[in-house]
Amino acid sequence: MGGCGGKTAGGAAPAGAAAKKGEPAIRWRLQSYAGPALNPWVCGDAIKEFNIAANGEMVIDVYTADELVPQGEMFQALQKGTIDACVSDDDSMASPVDVAVFAAYFPLAARYGIDVDVLWNWYGLNEIWKEAYGEIKGVTWLSQGSWDPCNFATTKPIRSLKDLKGLRIYMFPTGGQFMQRFGVVPVSMPYEDVQMAIQTGMLDGVSWSGITEDYTVGWADVCKYYLTNPVSGGWSGGWFVNTKAWEKVPPHLQQLFKLTI
Repeated sequence: MGGCGGKTAGGAAPAGAAAKKGEPAIRWRLQSYAGPALNPWVCGDAIKEFNIAANGEMVIDVYTADELVPQGEMFQALQKGTIDACVSDDDSMASPVDVAVFAAYFPLAARYGIDVDVLWNWYGLNEIWKEAYGEIKGVTWLSQGSWDPCNFATTKPIRSLKDLKGLRIYMFPTGGQFMQRFGVVPVSMPYEDVQMAIQTGMLDGVSWSGITEDYTVGWADVCKYYLTNPVSGGWSGGWFVNTKAWEKVPPHLQQLFKLTI
């Protein structure tokens, strides 16, 4: 899985880009789970290269978290064709498949990001994911990949399990359900509002990513403490497309897209 910017940083070709034989370019809208600061490393570089290689036959515009639709409604938006593609874990975009609970960080609890590649490509999870999404109309799953681990970054120290009690933490839905048994209060909100919520005391921290994202998006600037033992050692998320939109893409561009991601 490659790296994502916004519409400009992601390298979208201009709207008037010439298509072969005078036909208009296929134009897609792709939304990522990541905010503007992180998005260049999530999918932007990949889409930039795709747009260049597609040579005007197809253009993909990249949008960041919540820019077109709320993260929790992204699967429905993809299914309805409001967006043509997305990059996300199954869990936080409320995918209805039974395997969605194992996406993102918990309870899969991979030790390292490379575990995700191995499990999907060598231990049968690709086939399981294909079967699961084959039962859902309107959405096609293409591939799975991994990024950083998931740690707690907080405004208060966590030195024992009792220190978790009452902490209001921005985190993934399924992981949040699990952490409730230790007294954590999981909170959902737009990605771009998290830093301000920590600054104003609405949140006590995040358990959404590893240290790289914490520093990239600014959460490290407002959190004093970092718990080094992670909830999970590697995030799991995928590339998804609207099935009807995908079927309209010529085979050579489908292959180019799969090679790009």
